[in-house]
Amino acid sequence: MTRTEIGRYLGKFGEQYEKIVKCRLYSNLDVIFEWWIPNTEMYHHEETILEDIAIEIQVELAKNAIQNPEFAQLPPDIKELLNQKSKLTNT
Repeated sequence: MTRTEIGRYLGKFGEQYEKIVKCRLYSNLDVIFEWWIPNTEMYHHEETILEDIAIEIQVELAKNAIQNPEFAQLPPDIKELLNQKSKLTNT
């Protein structure tokens, strides 16, 4: 199966600094993760896995993936994982 983009997240994150975070989730659960702090030289870009990013972002990526037409093509185990992630809440 080729790797296709199934979800995106763009938002602010962090308390000490207002980081702008952009993530792209792929069908193999790889994530391209970028963050930067406005008006500074601080920029970070990496390829990581879904489990290695903040829960709030995992939830948003999972919700977006479920709404993607490509979701139906995913293997059952990945669909189940994304369904579970989409229902997580911070308590």
